[in-house]
Amino acid sequence: MEEQQVRELILRIQRGDSEAFGVLYDLFLNDIYRYMYFKVSPPDAEDLCEDLFVKVWEKIKTYKEQKNGSFRAWIFTIAHNMVIDYYRKNRTTIPLDEIEGLEMEYSDMEVERETDLNITSEQLTKALSMLKEDYKQAVILKFINDLSNEEISAIMDKSEGAVRILLHRGLKEMNRIFKMLYPEKE
Repeated sequence: MEEQQVRELILRIQRGDSEAFGVLYDLFLNDIYRYMYFKVSPPDAEDLCEDLFVKVWEKIKTYKEQKNGSFRAWIFTIAHNMVIDYYRKNRTTIPLDEIEGLEMEYSDMEVERETDLNITSEQLTKALSMLKEDYKQAVILKFINDLSNEEISAIMDKSEGAVRILLHRGLKEMNRIFKMLYPEKE
């Protein structure tokens, strides 16, 4: 669905059209669930998704594209914050690297080639679970949810340069993990 169609749905929802919300729900549910699935346990991912869409329904009247950015970035920001709250509630710490201001030049194509492996979902989940939290977040948003660096930047509240660094380092670490866990894949 195009950005303009999403904007029209949001306007309808803001006017109280619950059917439009159903369409929006269907449109974003798989992406949000996939994001949550790789961040928390599958049963918890389902619960967080339900809670997220309740929160979106409650807050959508306050959504303004000029203020909040794209709807896709806005909803993933809510998902990201819910995951942080989930870990806080469960007393699990989230290590957050402060790397603002660091710059590294490389193309996204180079990053994608770095992780060109034939892997199963189970292997991917295991490898992702071994990544530092910021690396995992960036890799999931970029390669599982197909978000742009600009959207990831807004969600993670980091510069686009920092996002590129996180992706580069995260993929480099994923390669190391895959080689360690699955040496037969080399």
